[in-house]
Amino acid sequence: MPSNADYKYAVAEKKFHEAKTDIEKLAALQEMRSAAPKHKGAEKLRAEITKKIAAAKKKMIKQKAVSKASGSSGRSMNVKKEGCGQIIFVGLPNSGKSSLINALSNASLLVGNYDFTTTKPEIATMNYKGTKVQLVEVPALISGSSKGKANGIQILSVIRNADAVILVLEEEKALEQLKIILNETNETNIKLNQKKPQIQITSSKFPGINIAGKKFLKIEEKVLVDFLKSMALQNCNLIINEETDLKKISEVLDNRIVYKKTLAVITKGTGKKIELKDLKGNTITSIHFSKENLDEIKEKIFFLLDKILIYTRKPGEKENLNEPLVLPKGTTVKEVAGVLHRDFAQKLKYVKVWGSGSFPGQKVSKEFQLKNGDLIEVYS
Repeated sequence: MPSNADYKYAVAEKKFHEAKTDIEKLAALQEMRSAAPKHKGAEKLRAEITKKIAAAKKKMIKQKAVSKASGSSGRSMNVKKEGCGQIIFVGLPNSGKSSLINALSNASLLVGNYDFTTTKPEIATMNYKGTKVQLVEVPALISGSSKGKANGIQILSVIRNADAVILVLEEEKALEQLKIILNETNETNIKLNQKKPQIQITSSKFPGINIAGKKFLKIEEKVLVDFLKSMALQNCNLIINEETDLKKISEVLDNRIVYKKTLAVITKGTGKKIELKDLKGNTITSIHFSKENLDEIKEKIFFLLDKILIYTRKPGEKENLNEPLVLPKGTTVKEVAGVLHRDFAQKLKYVKVWGSGSFPGQKVSKEFQLKNGDLIEVYS
């Protein structure tokens, strides 16, 4: 660290050395330049940082052009999505993925007591209370998959496109196996069990950069504005709802990063409690696999999709519990009416709800948000 530089510069420099992506390095360099000493003796330092910033921008532009030119070249494993959602089962060799999927569905995937029994994506269908969920077992991940070992790049591309991920871990090796899976997925910008930062960045037709939620900024506003301008975002709106630094901003801007809801299923054990954490230190929800708790596992899998099942009936008729509507969480009564028939939403008088209402058959407003398993009668 140069003489006369304060702790802010040291923090920014540390971020630069720890950065894994080009956009993170650029963000750290912007912070370094802002925090660098302003006296004449530091002119050379500031010039070096400016030079590195220019080089980082040039490299990013070049990589973007190469990526665009190459398109989708290269081998890949494509699995067409079917049902109300696609769940990928990920594990190391012989971790019990096939046995688990067979138990959750009517599939008969090959089960072997040797490594790499699965050589290509295998597809099954899980019935959950009248709706179908696609289950996909991918070939085993290993250390080095993110570098191409054992068709790792192709396997990780399937995981990237999934709606959610099941980690299949052997009880006695769970922590070791989890570490390998998290490291390999993270290397390809797949963030398991993590949420995208609560930061929205949208382009604006008005000049300038408008920031809402400045109280959450952990950096100087000028540093943020300079960084956004360097990313060709001279006219944009930001809505910030959590503590934010340039690393989080760069993460939001990096469209290579995907976030996947995750559940760990523990196999081959006695059911002892295991504490699992992701790379950010967040707890990963886990459940042990047994024939007695299959319904609970199915429910947890369905909840990963952030969807709800809604049952309907006409007034005076019997409901059909075998054909629910599958809708996003937070769906309102009015939105359900529109799904049933486009005229219903306009002619809707009222709806009665059984389930999440205060009492069975409660009349609710059009903006009432339904819960999983609700039964409704629509009156128009």
